[in-house]
Amino acid sequence: MSILTAFSNDTPKLTLTELANETGLHKSTVLRLTNSMSIYGFIQRDDKGYFSIGSSVWRLGLLFRKPYLSRQVVTPVLRRLAKATGESASFYVRAGDERVCL
Repeated sequence: MSILTAFSNDTPKLTLTELANETGLHKSTVLRLTNSMSIYGFIQRDDKGYFSIGSSVWRLGLLFRKPYLSRQVVTPVLRRLAKATGESASFYVRAGDERVCL
């Protein structure tokens, strides 16, 4: 999990050395784990050697989001709220001790 959480908006692609530094894992461990993760689509590596998040993370995100979001209900309410206040409107759900914008 530390490998996946090493990526951010500022660092969507990381080298092996950067992943090792971010996670505190040895490079050989990072290579072994990312190889396993790539088989299941959680990590991908480009031809220049940079690692990035794989498409399976997106699939899990959609599964997380599904029980919370009904577009037929939430979207019209957010639009009315934004129009009435002149502000932006977002829909958040609790995820442990944090909130996630859906």
